[in-house]
Amino acid sequence: MANDLLQTVQQNLGYLPLRKIEANNRGSVFDEDKSQEELSNQAVLPAVLTALCKYCLTEKGAEAILRANLFTDWTSFIFGYHKDEVIKTIAEFSHHTTADIIKKIRVVTEESIRVIRKRVPVNGSIKQVRKVLTDSLDDVLLHLPIHMEIGELKGNSPDNSPRKMKEPASSLTDAKARLF
Repeated sequence: MANDLLQTVQQNLGYLPLRKIEANNRGSVFDEDKSQEELSNQAVLPAVLTALCKYCLTEKGAEAILRANLFTDWTSFIFGYHKDEVIKTIAEFSHHTTADIIKKIRVVTEESIRVIRKRVPVNGSIKQVRKVLTDSLDDVLLHLPIHMEIGELKGNSPDNSPRKMKEPASSLTDAKARLF
């Protein structure tokens, strides 16, 4: 169940299935005509889940995901100082306005947190929140478009370069190993 976090959020929101980005085809997968909606879904869902995974690595972040008000300004928390750059990058990639992307990020983040909370027992721990997110990380990263370079925007987050696809989330994978 934990490995389908991205698909569960995608289905709950009524979005079309996302495309996996193959290592040998990462640069050309979106050369075909795609709707703005498909492009924004492909960008926002994995970006939000990747950012939530990184955010949960801090005690404060995992605690917030577990207990904070669902309608918090999550965009500022999960993307931090890179918020504006991430929003702009997604907007350019998907040919949307930044206002549209901000709304979509908010909706996707709130639904993602709802799903995560459903997967953690009522008196769940920070460790359980981290496990839900880190168990889904490899799958999430396979859907993140290289065009967006979110890994670069987030500092220590995933390395999306095709030559490193065997280890798609080098720093997050290392942190994942240390958590358990």
